[in-house]
Amino acid sequence: MKNEKGFTLIEMLIVLGIMGILITLTLPLYNNTVKKAQTEGCEANKHTIRAQMEIYYLENDNNYPTTVTTLHTEKYLKSDPKCPGGGTYTLETTVDGAPEVKCSEHDPAPSP
Repeated sequence: MKNEKGFTLIEMLIVLGIMGILITLTLPLYNNTVKKAQTEGCEANKHTIRAQMEIYYLENDNNYPTTVTTLHTEKYLKSDPKCPGGGTYTLETTVDGAPEVKCSEHDPAPSP
């Protein structure tokens, strides 16, 4: 017999099986981490929008902007903020008349 170096088919299949099991076990953890990062990024964006809304309010005769795009066009934001999860930001009026920043992806829809 020759002294050949290499892996047998069985060894390769075992390694591929182990890799498949590891991928199956870690994929849900990865997905949860991605979702958490997107949610935290969205919250950071909403915080920035809220802060700029207050500056807009003070500089515009105690009037809040009607849309998030207004903050961009009036140069309070460098660009229209984009949710990392793909949602869009809207302003909804609260009971006291102040707008609240909502994300179509991360904030629950109002009950009918």
